[in-house]
Amino acid sequence: MEEKDPAGTTRDNEAPKPRPLTDVQADIAKILNDAKLPERRTDVGLPSPKPQPSAPPTPPPTPPSKDDDVPQEGPVVPVRTLRHDLQAVVKDTKLSLVQAAALEEEKRAHREAPLAPVQTDRVRHYTKPIALALLFTALGILLLGTVAFIVSEQTVGGNPQYGTNLIFSEQVAAFPLLENPQDIKRSLAAARASGGLTLGSITRLVPTTSDTDPETGAIIEREATAREFLTALDIRVPEELVRTLADDFFFGFHTVDEQAPLLVFRITSYERAFGGMLVWEKTLNADLSPFFTGLSPLIKNSEGLVVERTFSDSVMQNFDTRVLKDDAGVTQLYYSFPTRSLLIIAESQYSFPEVLSRLRAERKL
Repeated sequence: MEEKDPAGTTRDNEAPKPRPLTDVQADIAKILNDAKLPERRTDVGLPSPKPQPSAPPTPPPTPPSKDDDVPQEGPVVPVRTLRHDLQAVVKDTKLSLVQAAALEEEKRAHREAPLAPVQTDRVRHYTKPIALALLFTALGILLLGTVAFIVSEQTVGGNPQYGTNLIFSEQVAAFPLLENPQDIKRSLAAARASGGLTLGSITRLVPTTSDTDPETGAIIEREATAREFLTALDIRVPEELVRTLADDFFFGFHTVDEQAPLLVFRITSYERAFGGMLVWEKTLNADLSPFFTGLSPLIKNSEGLVVERTFSDSVMQNFDTRVLKDDAGVTQLYYSFPTRSLLIIAESQYSFPEVLSRLRAERKL
């Protein structure tokens, strides 16, 4: 069957003839020259990588300078060395290389020895307290020496024949024992009422007696013993207690709100002395009156009955004490054994702590 084309020519239904191979290759080559195709990749199926930015253009090289050892600025900063510091110092301050090296060596020496000022400050920190401690120690020794000198002068009262006190006293006075016991008691009561002493001070009264020297026949005055003192006062002391009393004792007045009498005995047996004091309690207040405050031997009890006034147990300054109270319940007489070798008989409650304080100061308690 024949067909007509638009030009009016007729053609058959048969396929068109193929073009020669040389013409096709020429067309492909022309297309490749006109358009640049991407290169062929072997990893077919993988996404193509992103295009990398092109490297920046390399700056032209700079001519080398005289200071070629000085590091140039760049992305990598070189290590700064001592040589670079010396070159900078020489360039900036116009110093010689030797002077710059000496300065740098001095700086390094200071850096290597930072403990020197700290050690100095530490030594200086401890030196001042040590100096102050030595100063206070010297002042304390001087003060103790002065007090010891004053004590030694005041204790003997300028009369060494009276020996040493059992306790320290600011004043010492001799008191001759008279023949009449009542006169002795009245004289002691008058001495108590005299007053005029410093508040808190203790005055020692030294009972004296006269003896005849067997060699020369002269009359000499000496300090009376505890037994001689109690005998001169005609005091009814149990013999058990008298046998425990040593020769040296203390008698005086403690100046508080009044002149408070004070007796201190040194004993040789605590058990016998304590037993003797329990017996002496019945007449102790009457025997020591009037230079001790006298109390009535009778008192009314809580039921209104008249009974005998007796001593009772108490504690003073942590020491067991036997006390005798008046009608108002105030202690007027007491005795205590602060040690197994000392017996204290006193009236004022202020006297006991004062005596203990002085005994501790003399290391007797």
